[in-house]
Amino acid sequence: MDVAATASVPQPWIGRRVARSTHRRLLADADHLLPLAALTVLSTAGTVFAPLLWTIPLVLVACSPRLPFLVLAAAQSAFVPFLLVGSLRLLVADPFHFGLGRRHGPTVGSAVGRRLPARVRHWFAAAGPDRPGHRWACCAALFLRPSSRILAWAGAIRIPGPLVAGLDIGGTLAYVALVYGGQGLFS
Repeated sequence: MDVAATASVPQPWIGRRVARSTHRRLLADADHLLPLAALTVLSTAGTVFAPLLWTIPLVLVACSPRLPFLVLAAAQSAFVPFLLVGSLRLLVADPFHFGLGRRHGPTVGSAVGRRLPARVRHWFAAAGPDRPGHRWACCAALFLRPSSRILAWAGAIRIPGPLVAGLDIGGTLAYVALVYGGQGLFS
């Protein structure tokens, strides 16, 4: 049989193998993806129903902790309830992002790296992912503004979980307190 003739013959088993491996990966990540999907639905619902929740801003923040909603809640709430609701809602998704980074490792690290400025990417390329500078930069970024990308990056480069948790909680509390303290600038 001619090789060129067999190359054009469709091979249905290839598509099924790819579909099976994709399904296996999704099932393996379900413990991280399902809670994130539920939080995304909650956040979207909070944003959509924001005009109705405008009068109860802490509920709005509990649904969707976006900066404008945090500023609104800060202006109408006492500090302790605002700090508790805002920080807990911001922290609830973080272990799942860290876990995805830990599970997928270098894939996540390279995806986060593509979003960094060129100078920072060049420095990381020179430093290498196993060098201390890379880990310190991730820890600093994690404290300054813990986000899904930074948490996934921390998981990908294997920063210890207790250190990530401490930096994440400290950075989030500082961020929410800063929003509360700076809310007077927006009114």
